[in-house]
Amino acid sequence: MALLPDRPGNEEHPFKLTGPDGPIALRPHDGCGFIKASLAKLMPAVRRASEQEGPVAAFGEGRKSSLPVSALHHYPPSAQVADEARAKAEAWLESREGHELTPEELFRIVTAANINGPGAVAVPSADGCLHVPTLKSATLSGGGVLIGRSPYDKPNLRPFAAQQVKSAAVGDPTAAFLDQCVTIQYSFNVAQKSNKELAAGAPTFFAKGLLIVVPDEIWPTEFAERGLVMSAEDVKCHSSWTKGKDRVQADAQLDCVGILQAPEVFAAGSVVAVPPGEQKKA
Repeated sequence: MALLPDRPGNEEHPFKLTGPDGPIALRPHDGCGFIKASLAKLMPAVRRASEQEGPVAAFGEGRKSSLPVSALHHYPPSAQVADEARAKAEAWLESREGHELTPEELFRIVTAANINGPGAVAVPSADGCLHVPTLKSATLSGGGVLIGRSPYDKPNLRPFAAQQVKSAAVGDPTAAFLDQCVTIQYSFNVAQKSNKELAAGAPTFFAKGLLIVVPDEIWPTEFAERGLVMSAEDVKCHSSWTKGKDRVQADAQLDCVGILQAPEVFAAGSVVAVPPGEQKKA
């Protein structure tokens, strides 16, 4: 496996993916890494999702997430926002003409204009843009996009200008890749080998996060001998950390044995790619 420190957004990353339609703007970063498909498919759940064996739904498929009123509490009053919310509410009420509102619908229309959209799992993009797969594109109108990140105990709404929004419908290679890729939530208990041998007292560590499954044919040749590429930030504890966290500061190639678990598997179309700076913004 390879363990790579995070890079600033304006710095080129050594792990680069290119698909049949062009460069794929994804990179390993805090919370997200990559795994070769041939390795990932040794897990039956990943194999089923990758090969669409049976009904494997994508995250949020068939339902929408509503904007909670608490998401708006952290922003000052704005006449422009109020006018836009009013227009959204009126359009939705017109679509429901002749139907009695449920108590939940009444609450949501009064408190937050019943604004909703598809839910998704966020992974880091590498180019400062928002990349949206087809399954999450139903509410795109060609303009800007507002995304929210739960929980809303702080300002967690992120606006993206129209030029920052890329989708498969307009030929974006990254969005087209997201249309096809499976992603897993993982936990990894690892023992590190030395000179290809596992010795008594070998370093051990634990990591967790997301892994994007990459077809072997587009796996970067520079990492051909590595089946797993992770962000150093995803290492949560290490046997050598006796006084504090001491993550690697340079790219590291490791020979390991361990137990890789996938508590959750997200089918193709589940994830959107968001700039890391927007994900981490306080």
